[in-house]
Amino acid sequence: MLKYGRKGKPHIRLIYLSELEDRINWKLSDNNETDRYIKISDITEVKIGYNSTEVLRKNKVPKEANHLCFSLISKKRTLDIKCDNM
Repeated sequence: MLKYGRKGKPHIRLIYLSELEDRINWKLSDNNETDRYIKISDITEVKIGYNSTEVLRKNKVPKEANHLCFSLISKKRTLDIKCDNM
């Protein structure tokens, strides 16, 4: 999946549910870096679509990818993702 950030280009990341099912984690798939995460309990909204957040709009995600994009929103951050396929 592609993870979009506020700065720079999108990056391919392995995104998965934590073992305790309390966080959405992401990391590079081929290294042992510390996982980044967003707590599920902190998520206040889920938006679907290529135009759902400022980050996706800024990165000019193509309209054709509308059904592949979603954003998990919390007070502290958003996790903006474009899936490879459905």
